[in-house]
Amino acid sequence: MSQLIQLKQRLTAIETIKKITSAMRVISMSMHSRLENKLENLEEYKTQINEILLIIKKASTNLAEPEENKSEKKLLIIVGSDKGLCGPFNSAIVKLIKQQDYSGYDIITVGKKITDNVKKKLNIKESFNGFTYKSLHRISADLYAIIESANYDEVICISTFPKNFFVQIAHKKTLLPIKEKIENHKINIEQYIWEENPEEIYRSLKKEYLKFSISLMLFESLSAEQAARFQSMDSATRNAENILEQMQIQYSKLRQAKITQEINELTSHI
Repeated sequence: MSQLIQLKQRLTAIETIKKITSAMRVISMSMHSRLENKLENLEEYKTQINEILLIIKKASTNLAEPEENKSEKKLLIIVGSDKGLCGPFNSAIVKLIKQQDYSGYDIITVGKKITDNVKKKLNIKESFNGFTYKSLHRISADLYAIIESANYDEVICISTFPKNFFVQIAHKKTLLPIKEKIENHKINIEQYIWEENPEEIYRSLKKEYLKFSISLMLFESLSAEQAARFQSMDSATRNAENILEQMQIQYSKLRQAKITQEINELTSHI
């Protein structure tokens, strides 16, 4: 009888775990769909800003970059997840960090989980916890303010890019200095009229481009995190279903054996 009670308790516990992982799976899918719809528009907007930057450069052959006081300071931004249960999402970022020495960089982390993973290996200057969809724009603005105030010469970000729903890639991206690039097509300069000084337009657009690059990076990381968490929770739910099926068979066999044993004991006294 004690074996039946223990099996019943385990069945109840696994059933509860299955309900939790199934609920988290639905939440992750919902959040990913919400972010995915926005990402398409954000990427298009970034492409348009990038194109205008190149057009200004091409239209103004004498365009000179504004003189800046080069601080020769370097910043590394590490973007991971704020919570766990997302498979190898954070471990892939840590693995990428180990491939290079960042001893000369100031370190900023975004996400509590990734902060806990790297704080023993790196000297973190500042960290942003509570990284969610609601706090994304605030963190993006704070990161931009830090970069502007410290006048960093080089800013590198290590985050995760969602190649597709089932593949997330940890990658390194340079935010500063800005390197404009465009698809292989001709730029029609004649359709643009510049009422202001091209240098001022270029300077303003570079700031906007940097702000937007930070926001897009955080959006991509959050989207990849939700996809990774969905896959992890989906796998956990399927495993729970398989275990429940096996344990239910085991429970039924043991229960039937107990019933048969009791019937034999009763019939033996007749």
